[in-house]
Amino acid sequence: MLLQGTVVSDATMTDYATVAAILAANTESTALNYTRLVYSPASAVTVVTNNTTNQTTFTFSNPVWTSLGNASSVQHNALIVAYRATSGALDSAKIPLSKHDIAYTPSGVNATGTISTVVATAA
Repeated sequence: MLLQGTVVSDATMTDYATVAAILAANTESTALNYTRLVYSPASAVTVVTNNTTNQTTFTFSNPVWTSLGNASSVQHNALIVAYRATSGALDSAKIPLSKHDIAYTPSGVNATGTISTVVATAA
């Protein structure tokens, strides 16, 4: 999971197939103590597949960034959830799964994101 400052429109964002493409047109957080969060399915993601509707539902625990930002931090406008197949994968190999609009200016306290359930439908 990553936080973004400036963000293009949703219509444009849907055209990006990798995290590298997203970051070429948008800025990632530079707030003090910011780091990307990595979830593993066993600890933070519940996955339910429905073979009747051909949908898979992903429910994430809320991400927490500890002591995020300081007085000079800028507003964050999106939280991006992406899939990486292997540890250490480059941004060009990470696939964006969902974008969540936020309006948050870090101030040095813990920041908790709220992610609604993400539903993927087979084509």
